[in-house]
Amino acid sequence: MSVTNGQPADQVVFNGAFVSKIANSTVISQVTLNRAGSGPQVTDTQAKINDNSDRITVNESNITTLQSDVATAQSDITALQLATPQSLFSATVDPTSGDDALDGYSVGSRWINISNDRSFVAVDVTAGAAIWKRTDKERFAVSFFQTLDMSVNNLDDLAYVELVADTGADEIRKINAFYPAGSILIFAIGAAASEVDEFILQPGGGTEEVTIPPNSRVSLKLVTGQTTVSSGVIAVNFLTEV
Repeated sequence: MSVTNGQPADQVVFNGAFVSKIANSTVISQVTLNRAGSGPQVTDTQAKINDNSDRITVNESNITTLQSDVATAQSDITALQLATPQSLFSATVDPTSGDDALDGYSVGSRWINISNDRSFVAVDVTAGAAIWKRTDKERFAVSFFQTLDMSVNNLDDLAYVELVADTGADEIRKINAFYPAGSILIFAIGAAASEVDEFILQPGGGTEEVTIPPNSRVSLKLVTGQTTVSSGVIAVNFLTEV
């Protein structure tokens, strides 16, 4: 229905021509809203407005509470991250003394070398002197056996004497050594004139855990101040991990 000029403006005209309908009511601000095809009428618009306003206020309060909860959760996550030692679970090499606190590691950090199925835990993360301990099970086998006749190759504290020219393709992880002399020996690795001291072997020999890279040269000499050894035989088992 439409309204034309000069048409009386009565209830029937207004109710048919406008979305808002005038209805008899004793309640102030109560208006009936209706539009064809839109569903049931809204008979008290002010009450609906008040109700929606209250709901908006409640929702705003809930949102504020949720924002506070999210901030608390984020703070808890940050604290947990700071309390959890940094670890590396996809390394392809073993950790070294240089993998230390300066790199974010702390005591308790874990390191997994996926290339050779080894696991480590940090027990000291001093800068440049970190210590990582193996935590997986280790099994060793003798890679080769070597002897040195000290009556032919006199050992002194001045120059290194070659024990092994090439340790082969396997990394040496442990050494079992025995010799009857009474002087303290130094085991070293590296090319001639570029040797690097690896460990000290006390008289009588012993077992040492080492890390000697494949194809290394191993040499011996006495600790400074020790007496020249010119007799006896030193025998060494070089073990690799299996």
